[in-house]
Amino acid sequence: VSGRPPSSPTSAIAMLVQADSARWGEADGPPPIVGELLDPCRLELLEGRATLSMLNGVRLVVEGPADLDLMSVDQVHCRRGRLRARVPEGAEGFIVSGPGSAVIDMGAEFALNLTPGGAARGRVIQGQVEAAVLDPSGILKRSRVLTERRSFKIDHSMVELEGDDDSPADFVGPSNLVADVLAPAAGYASAILADHPASYWRFERLDSGGGPNEGAG
Repeated sequence: VSGRPPSSPTSAIAMLVQADSARWGEADGPPPIVGELLDPCRLELLEGRATLSMLNGVRLVVEGPADLDLMSVDQVHCRRGRLRARVPEGAEGFIVSGPGSAVIDMGAEFALNLTPGGAARGRVIQGQVEAAVLDPSGILKRSRVLTERRSFKIDHSMVELEGDDDSPADFVGPSNLVADVLAPAAGYASAILADHPASYWRFERLDSGGGPNEGAG
């Protein structure tokens, strides 16, 4: 059981939805557990793989060793590690920053590897990103818009293109998360109907091509 103070729905920004052979450090308190809502915090993944769902719909896969701060639903800061972000429509502008770098999503899926020294290598899987070089105070020095199937490197002075073939080698693969089948307990539907809802759709049968309203009347 996690010893973290429980997050409230108003302060939480993410949920840990999967952990594969994950071993956590205690950089900011006890390790998280699957299904836990997370406030802004520091996470240290010593080894293994973890999948986070930001509460704006961004899916973040992290492979250890990794050290990152969950800053807001729109930004994470990674000191080191390998990660992959899938950003849905409506959550554009998601930022992964690192020491001296930032990748700003423009409607994309991208992977990023960051070293403790600040060097970053990335690949645009789909869509577009803006890769940026930052000065020590976090101010933008220069940036470059990159399209899908482009690999790139960010050092302390420039954004440099690498190969643009289809090989995703050395980057985190996509999430393998599979949602469990929802199996309501016996009597679930009866309990709902006992409250006399005006509308209740179960989608277990079709009526003229549509799911009928099970609510009375």
